[in-house]
Amino acid sequence: MRSPLSVSRRPLYLLAALWVAVLGLGCEGQPFEINYPRNDPGAIGRVARKVMQARPLIHNVFGKPMVFIVATRPRGIVALDLESGKVLWRKNINDCSSKIVVGRRFIFHRKGSTIIMARHIRTGEIAWQYRFKYGNATELYGMAADGDNLYYVATSMSTGRAYARFADIVKVVGATGKVAWRRRAQGPLGAPAARNGLVFVPYRFQYLSVLDHRTGKEVARVYVRHKVAFRSRGTRLSPIMINYVRDSPEGIIFGNDNEGAIRFSDKLVSGLQPKTDFFAISLKRQRSVKARYWWDGYKPSMVDYTAIDRNRLLWRWARSGTGFAGDMATLQYYRYFFGFQASTGLLKWAHMHEATQVISTSHLGDGIIYISREGRIVMLDARNGDRVWELSTGIRTHGATFDADGFKPPQGKVVKNAPLLQVLKQVIAEPDLQFQDAKIFAVTQLVKVPGASISRVLLKLVNAPKTPVAVRRVAGDVLVKRATRASLPIFLAALGRRYDFLKGTVPKGVGIVARALGRIGSPRAVRPLLAHMQEPFTPFSALEEIVGALIKIGDRRIVWPFSQFLLTYRADSAFAPQINILTTMASALIKMGGRSERQVLTFVAQDHHTLPQLRQYLQRELGKTSR
Repeated sequence: MRSPLSVSRRPLYLLAALWVAVLGLGCEGQPFEINYPRNDPGAIGRVARKVMQARPLIHNVFGKPMVFIVATRPRGIVALDLESGKVLWRKNINDCSSKIVVGRRFIFHRKGSTIIMARHIRTGEIAWQYRFKYGNATELYGMAADGDNLYYVATSMSTGRAYARFADIVKVVGATGKVAWRRRAQGPLGAPAARNGLVFVPYRFQYLSVLDHRTGKEVARVYVRHKVAFRSRGTRLSPIMINYVRDSPEGIIFGNDNEGAIRFSDKLVSGLQPKTDFFAISLKRQRSVKARYWWDGYKPSMVDYTAIDRNRLLWRWARSGTGFAGDMATLQYYRYFFGFQASTGLLKWAHMHEATQVISTSHLGDGIIYISREGRIVMLDARNGDRVWELSTGIRTHGATFDADGFKPPQGKVVKNAPLLQVLKQVIAEPDLQFQDAKIFAVTQLVKVPGASISRVLLKLVNAPKTPVAVRRVAGDVLVKRATRASLPIFLAALGRRYDFLKGTVPKGVGIVARALGRIGSPRAVRPLLAHMQEPFTPFSALEEIVGALIKIGDRRIVWPFSQFLLTYRADSAFAPQINILTTMASALIKMGGRSERQVLTFVAQDHHTLPQLRQYLQRELGKTSR
């Protein structure tokens, strides 16, 4: 027989069980949980298979290659058919404040700071407007479209920079403009990408979370590590920062905008970078010409068209296998394009757009297409930089989004790209000072360009009075790095120019030439270098380089001139700030000279007229060798 107590407790047990069930249902499907499994083989495999399912190369409902231009004078949005070159429609709007995102039947853009606007691709008419939940306090990180639906990541700025505390990812139904779901992450989210019913979003700078488009439920999470070396503690595995994700015809690509790219595949189950489909171009880092692989999805400024859009890498993943298509990647720096062999970092071609800046660019597979500020659209062959097609629209452009993957332009006259050296010379000769970084970058690329004639180009650049100091310094370094015996006649000819008061001639670049000759190490350079060393008008900076070069060459013919130079200038006060020139000569004489040279050095060390620094140095060094 049941006790009264057990009967009275039964409703409580049932209520508790029901409450647990409700809680469980409430938690189901919530993304961004801290303990969500990472690199789960089953989840990664399912996502990888779905990602690699075919999707149209072109998103828009026409199935035609198009470009959507944010125009100025007057301000507005223009839809242009690239095949026909005709404007389909133009709508005036004063405050388009984001990149245009292309869906199937709609394009999406931000209006001002509070509204997302959807427009019919066919007509440009407004389909709907969606007001951000946080109004003027909204900070938008990015938008992505999959078919007719839109996904965006944003946070509230009402209490300062709140993105470190939370961020929302939201699905807006394209047909109605209504919110289908909103998911909050406790921590930052980056700009999203969407493909085949899946939504991809960087999370907390080190995860890539994958959500189901119907429910917003997280279906997979990626976490990739690589080895990092420490000076005192060896190496350890550290997470790769993931700050971008992008949809491309070759699949979903993600990674770090400064480090490289990873393609989403079932190889991600390892969680180790070397075992994934990872690739990066072998390109030396530059000061301002930066090889960004994509936009940083955690920076709200990247939502709009900015100058950073014009300083990045243009590349596509290989259709089969791992690596960049054609083993090529193109670095764009404003109106300059540099085509590199991705695996080696070897510069293969360069292109410079005339007149104005390039505003927006896209890699279409076989070609690179761009639009300039004055509305000129140009397509380059990604393999060699040949200009295969162009169209003048006359539209003053603030920014543009191309929806034109696989575009094959009408057959026309192909303009062959100029030889690499010729283009680099044009870049270096650019008079506009705002592109000084491009000059420096072009000069650094001359290190790998074959041919002794490059040394003549660099020497001319070093000696040109209008060359900026920073460019001259880099050109000198490159000149020395690529100095070989093949370029020896060029340097010897440069030393043939001497000081002549009557003729008004002055030698140029003697110091840089001396440093290059020291690298070559040819005895043929000894006589002309000694002639310049003994010239009273040779500046101290060049004299120091000459002495260093002669010592590197190591020819014993320098012993007598060095000893006579020391005797002549041992008491010259002008050498006091440059005493290292005399001490370097003295050191060489101690090593290379004989008894007579030691006698000269002893005299110099004991003579009270000798500069004090030189006397002290010789007394110390001679004392060492006498023991």
